[in-house]
This record gives sequence, structure tokens and C-alpha cells, in this order.
Amino acid sequence: IAASQALLKQPPFDAGKQLRVAATINRQAFMLVVPVQSPYMTVADLTVAMKAKGGKASYGSSSTQSRIAGALYNKAENIGAVEVQYKNGQDVIREMQNGIVDYSFQDPQMASMQASQGRVRLLAICSGTRMDMAPNLPTMAEQGYPQFNLIGWFAATVPAETPNAIVEQINKWFAAVLATPETRQFLTSFGSDVWITRSDEAQAFFLKDIATWQKNVAESGIEQQ
Repeated sequence: IAASQALLKQPPFDAGKQLRVAATINRQAFMLVVPVQSPYMTVADLTVAMKAKGGKASYGSSSTQSRIAGALYNKAENIGAVEVQYKNGQDVIREMQNGIVDYSFQDPQMASMQASQGRVRLLAICSGTRMDMAPNLPTMAEQGYPQFNLIGWFAATVPAETPNAIVEQINKWFAAVLATPETRQFLTSFGSDVWITRSDEAQAFFLKDIATWQKNVAESGIEQQ
């Protein structure tokens, strides 16, 4: 919600005022991927090659977070790579394999699945710190991009006027389910980490995240629609 609204000049509603987060569920971060047949083994390798290509370099995007991450990296290194937008991640992966685009930032489920099937190589994850679901994958921050802490997360939300007693009960229900090994295993298999918080912590993070994504969009240079 926060990322999508940040791309709009006039969002259809004020999420921070009209929604309340009752319980967080999981956190996930996009991953920088390249074709497995490419010679790039690190972000530094990719950067050197893309700078050499200049305006002929390109990256594929298929979602709001994908667009913002790609634009932030592009601007940070002044690469001048061209963004090519696709309807979904599968189209991006196919075009990368065919040499149409050079790299992409993809959601962890798509990226991890394609990596396990030998189609892409994972170079970095966009979280500020390493994630439990991919502990051996270095972060963009580790590789010289401290502005990268792009976390996506799922939560149970309710109307802002929902009584506290109901919000707290929802929070307890979700916390109990998320604490089970089965739930943790399920969410990990989808490329995410379980994230249990109190309701007040969740709401505070939501409001902070709205401001963070607005800042990310401004820094990326993406024009709001």
C-alpha cells in the first residue's frame, strides 16, 4: 500500500489515516537478479558492465517495488539504463534469458524459484540486513548501497475506527498462528520471514513506511502519476 501510494500524486484514499494495522504477518525483500548465463557474480561486476553499456543497458520491472529498486540503483551509479516494464515477473525472466534486458529486481518468491531452476543468479537482497529465508545472500547495503532497505510486508488491516479490544484480539490470533513451525515453514517457502509485532508497533511502522516510500520515490526520480 505504502509503495503504491507513493507513486500517485493524488492517492484515492489516505492509508495512514483510514487504515490501522492490527497484526503483521511477514516481511520480504526484492532481489537483484541476472541471467544465470551472464558473467556477473557480484553487484560490482554488474555495475562495471552496465556503466560500459551506458544507454544500451536495460532492466526489467514488473511491480511498484521492482520499479523503485531499479530506479534507485540506476540513479546511484548514474548508469543510464533503460527501464522496460512488464506485466509480470515471468515475462521479465524470459526476456532476460533472451538477452533483451540485463537485470531486474524481482520479488523473493519469483527470484528464489527461478534461481533454484537454474534460470537466474541472485546477486543481492534489498533489505537493510540479511533475511532468515536467504541468510547467505548479501544485501545491497553490504555492497555499497546504504539507501537500500526496501522491505515489503503483509499484515491484517482494519478500518482506523475499529475498537482497540477487537484490534488486540486479532493481533493475538495472528501471533498464535505465526508462532507455529508449520506457518514459519510455509512463509519461508514463499521467500519471506515471519514477522510478529504488537499492534501499536505495527501501526507505527506503517506510518513510518509511508514516509519511507515517499522518500524512495523522490530519490529514485520516478515521476508520480
